[in-house]
Amino acid sequence: DEEYAKHRDLKKEDVRNILEWLCRQPHLPNITESEAIFFLYACYNSIEQTKKTIDNYYTIRTHTVDLFRNRDVCTKEMLDISNVMLFTPLLSDHPQGYKVMYCRLMDPDVTKYIHVDAVKLYNFVFDHWLWTEGTAPGHVLIVDMDSACLGHATRMSLSVAKKYLHFLQEAIPVRLKGLHVINTMSFIDKILALVRPFVKKELISLVHFHTDMETVYPLIPQKIFPREFGGKADSILELHKKMKEKLFANRDFFIHEENTRLVNEKLRPSGRKNTPADEAFGFEGSFKRLNID
Repeated sequence: DEEYAKHRDLKKEDVRNILEWLCRQPHLPNITESEAIFFLYACYNSIEQTKKTIDNYYTIRTHTVDLFRNRDVCTKEMLDISNVMLFTPLLSDHPQGYKVMYCRLMDPDVTKYIHVDAVKLYNFVFDHWLWTEGTAPGHVLIVDMDSACLGHATRMSLSVAKKYLHFLQEAIPVRLKGLHVINTMSFIDKILALVRPFVKKELISLVHFHTDMETVYPLIPQKIFPREFGGKADSILELHKKMKEKLFANRDFFIHEENTRLVNEKLRPSGRKNTPADEAFGFEGSFKRLNID
């Protein structure tokens, strides 16, 4: 009822339509009314787009094992990467009501950066944020490249990048409004050139690079940033500590979510030649051959 009160254009009849459609899709998992609302709202209340997004979301997550399966935050890999990376929601005080996620390295040691584990950790944080905070008119991602270097870029996997970008563009149930890269490095254009073939022009238009914060604050208020930026949020170290505490406190949530949200391809209705996950596979490579001038 809270979501319906927030959004007058959100109709219970449309949500019921989605849930009834799901009952006729034996390959898809059962989802709650709240989850159906998240998808419908993210798709600007288009029922057909919502159906496609739901199928994409659960199919891609089922098949992309390295990013979305084995969802135990207490594995050695997740414990290690949680000491290296910070992914944290910031204060919900954006003038347009957008929700903002801040990301950065906590440990600059290149050898500790494992790209696939970093993406998986981000998924943990983002999933919990989404399913507990509810809908928002928009989501914004801030990537702080402070402490990053070329060595981190060379450890990135093109295969992982392609698979996650496919998920981001075809399945994630949010209205993405911006991706701001701050403290940018000289090699960022090289990275963008490598991933551009996987990125739709709509997403490219949302990406902004900032060499200093003066171009950021008119778009994202300074007050919502960590204390180190002169903002009202906790310090980066405090935010990192809280991120880990929240992840470990919700270990059972993530395990349950994986076990109950899988697609069964044997039950998929006939007539569809390709599954939504097909485009996300079949590409290998890394950024190790970056040619930096």
